[in-house]
Amino acid sequence: MVFFALTLIETVAILWLAVVSPLASAAGQEDSAEVERSFLADEAGAGEFRAVAAFPDLLDRRPVQMKVFRSLASKDPVIFRAAVELCLEAPRLESFAMIRRRLSLAFRSRDAWKREAILQLARQEPGRMQDLRFVSLLSEALRNPDPALGESALALVRSRPELRGLPAIAESLTQLPGEGPATDLTLPSLKFFRDSVLPLLEKSGADDKACFDCHKSHVIFRLEPAQERAGPEEVRSYYRSALRVIDLKRPEQSLLLLKPTREKPPKGTRASGSGQHGGGVRWSRESSSYRTILEWVRTGGD
Repeated sequence: MVFFALTLIETVAILWLAVVSPLASAAGQEDSAEVERSFLADEAGAGEFRAVAAFPDLLDRRPVQMKVFRSLASKDPVIFRAAVELCLEAPRLESFAMIRRRLSLAFRSRDAWKREAILQLARQEPGRMQDLRFVSLLSEALRNPDPALGESALALVRSRPELRGLPAIAESLTQLPGEGPATDLTLPSLKFFRDSVLPLLEKSGADDKACFDCHKSHVIFRLEPAQERAGPEEVRSYYRSALRVIDLKRPEQSLLLLKPTREKPPKGTRASGSGQHGGGVRWSRESSSYRTILEWVRTGGD
């Protein structure tokens, strides 16, 4: 009886593999093809972008990649936002250099409507504020001269009190009348940064490159060189950028300290998200440079 039962089970399994499985596979392929056709259509909307995320294999299709690439520069807020959201939901898209660069430009855009579209994604999914690109954008939006964007950014912070504990956000709030950090947070010293940390970022390493050479176009830790000698506004801009990559509660875990002590990623791969450093090792944990930056981070705290 047991033998018969096992044989019957095996028979059903064989029939499933021979008949049902191919049919299911064919149906899945038809669904995938339909999703692709809808996505590539001129009238495709946000729903079609969300549908593509459910078919990972489509993300390797060149026509799909080109549609995402073009949409990241769309002047239609709905399409632009849908393209950014797709890239966030399907990180593999950032393995394609052209998409990665255009997504970076989206987060760095000075256009108020683009910044607002991305902030909407943060409201929709609070966990996205773990992404430092959102922190960077929000901290800048709080100081944006566009009143509608500034108010929208402030409303997001008011709805998420924990955001006030992030150094970059807290610093931006200090510039708004009546909107201080509302915590006992002490920010690291601007003077210490100017006198002791900034010179380290400007100094060339063994490869004849300084941090400024590679970080002038970064989304998060951005160091845009001044036309001439850096004045007070440029120094404060660099200070604000550094605040995005420090951890006041765990200073040694600050990206500003961790990244420069790490090797370059293997050729052909990216440092972003890997824990490695595109510029390679700049200094060791035992160096005076490391100790200086650690001391600077420790000048802030609760």
